[in-house]
Amino acid sequence: MTPSLNREKTEPLTRVELVTQEPAVNWLSPVQLLKTGLRVLMADMVGGMSDPRLVHAALTPEAAATPTWRAESKDDGDGAPFWLDYLADTGDGWDSTYSVAWSVAREQLDVPGAGALPRAQVLVLGGDQVYPTPADQAYRTRFLDPFRSALPSAIPTAEDPSAPKMVAIPGNHDWYDGLSGFMRLFASGGSIGRWQTVQKRSYFALQLPHGWWLWGLDLQLASEMDAPQYAYFKAMAAQLRPGDRVVLCPPEPSWADPNVQLGENQTALENVEHLRPRFTSLRQIEALIARRRDEDVRLAAVIAGDSHHYARYAPWATESADAPQRITCGGGGAYLLGTHGLLERLRFRGGAGLETHQRVATFPSVDESRALRDRAWRLPVANPVFGLTLAGVYAVGILLALSAGSAVCRSPWAWIWALSLVLGAGLFTRNGAPKTGGSWGPLVGGMVHGALHVGLAAAVGWLGRAWPGCGLVAAGAVTGWIGGGLLFGLWLMLSNRWLGWHDEESFSAQAITDHRSFLRMRIDAEGLTIYPLGIRKACTRWQLGRGIELLRQAKRTWRLRAHTGSGPRFEPVDPIQVELIEAPISVKRARRA
Repeated sequence: MTPSLNREKTEPLTRVELVTQEPAVNWLSPVQLLKTGLRVLMADMVGGMSDPRLVHAALTPEAAATPTWRAESKDDGDGAPFWLDYLADTGDGWDSTYSVAWSVAREQLDVPGAGALPRAQVLVLGGDQVYPTPADQAYRTRFLDPFRSALPSAIPTAEDPSAPKMVAIPGNHDWYDGLSGFMRLFASGGSIGRWQTVQKRSYFALQLPHGWWLWGLDLQLASEMDAPQYAYFKAMAAQLRPGDRVVLCPPEPSWADPNVQLGENQTALENVEHLRPRFTSLRQIEALIARRRDEDVRLAAVIAGDSHHYARYAPWATESADAPQRITCGGGGAYLLGTHGLLERLRFRGGAGLETHQRVATFPSVDESRALRDRAWRLPVANPVFGLTLAGVYAVGILLALSAGSAVCRSPWAWIWALSLVLGAGLFTRNGAPKTGGSWGPLVGGMVHGALHVGLAAAVGWLGRAWPGCGLVAAGAVTGWIGGGLLFGLWLMLSNRWLGWHDEESFSAQAITDHRSFLRMRIDAEGLTIYPLGIRKACTRWQLGRGIELLRQAKRTWRLRAHTGSGPRFEPVDPIQVELIEAPISVKRARRA
């Protein structure tokens, strides 16, 4: 069954469409955190006892040993180059997601330093196509609407043999409904705008021209790789010809995890208890390719999303001369993550043996990342919803204290409120600290942060002890919003600057929509060229596109009438500037004899 397009056909030369422009997810909203937490808990519980990948494999035996899709031309001649795009972590707010979708959908991008880059023939989605979970039509409003609006299907609908293809792997957010929404969207043979879906499972293998392959892996949550998927990629490895090159796309850059790194004098013995299942599963697939080294088969690049920035680690030292490029590119739409906390050098055991990699490029740059981190103190303005939450917490604390009259210290509820706030802040910081360090330091540090909030609320109560009760509660709420918000933001900024804690929270609290990134890749007889592309500032103002009528607008939902020949449903008011993040990355491939 193809996914519903939410469209109503009227007359042959027009089509009525609904488009919702969702705001960015507020990750500090208590309601959002509760709903997402429950979804994550259910997914972990159910996913640990059942694996829908096994069901999908049993239902599609015909896909067990054949590539998901083959490019029409597989010869090694000097024919036209083949183009494909990679982007990940889409499906968040409209402005950031549509800025990227609009850019990849252009017939041609003119990029300074790179020239004219034509639209890709295949769009590869690297996971987390929806945020925060697939529930409540999130796939439609946060993913489908932006991409169908950027490259809409023809009116009237007709077969289009030249239509670009779309393939996807699921990330953890796609897994939170057990993959049902993902499989309906990407594995049913339907279309998303002009993009045609071609896969039947949640993983895939593309056989591309000039001896190149691209494999997309589905590594479920915290589980090991399923047996049918391993058997599938084992069959794909057997089909590799001498001289072939492979690009792997796992759902996360597990190679950058500090837990998998080896010391300078450590060559073989990792602490296997700390290796995450996604890393060990990725290493198994890399090993399948490494077994063909004697036939000049190589793993050329490993590309992942999940971390919402761009970072490239290049092979370093002679022992890693044949190691792949390791690239993180998760700038498809979700809130920006910093790059200043990334390791400068990686040393781990991959599928082909020991590898050493040096960090060579990031977007944003390390200095830009630190500057963006230092804006976290603006939390009351950047995230007013969370400011209101703190206002409520402070007001409740003062109300509980007032209920005890003059014997505030004897109020058990006031003590429970204070202890809960201190302990909650401690657990929050322990969860936001690197897992390689101890947990007691972050726990105690976070409790000190919580105690400062209790002290601030107590100071308001002391200074306003002569005020009427309602006035004191109002003063507490205002203090919570402004003073508590500033204190919280300063804690995120300073604890990260001095102690390396809250790498993620100092950015997610700000919900930064800028610094988008994606990859455009060219394959020809010479090899693979990767163009890392960045959008420094996402567009925030949109106007109706050519041939589009506005019928009605209700809040963030637009009812549009599109006519034959119409293009994108919305065009940017302010031009979207696409730039090269770094010089194009060239991976050569020896010609076959």
